[in-house]
Amino acid sequence: GPEGAVFGLWQAGRHAGFGRRHRPGSFGWAQLYTRDTEGANTFYGGLFHAALFGPGARPDFGRAPVADVFPAEMPPHFLVHFLVEEAGAALDTVVRLGGRVQVPLFETSYGKVAIAADDQGASFAVMER
Repeated sequence: GPEGAVFGLWQAGRHAGFGRRHRPGSFGWAQLYTRDTEGANTFYGGLFHAALFGPGARPDFGRAPVADVFPAEMPPHFLVHFLVEEAGAALDTVVRLGGRVQVPLFETSYGKVAIAADDQGASFAVMER
């Protein structure tokens, strides 16, 4: 991305991608956190125009500004959200398996969300709708 957020591209070939999404136990959303939202709009809008704006478009990601509450040294990044039946139980499982809760549950317009890290330190979000 324009500020250095790392992402990958993949050409589907015979595999169409996620066999399951937008349901509990699967990928739900990816959020780009960036300080340059206009630059992100231009870059990703140009790169993924058909997927974002074409016929039948059903985007799986969005973007949000990195606010002042984030440390200045935090780079732009994507955060994957996994849908779960019950976010509290999912966080209990994260901790039981050696991960940790980075941001406790909070309410959003699209459901309850929490940010966690796995036992290797990779961050992800759980989302209960």
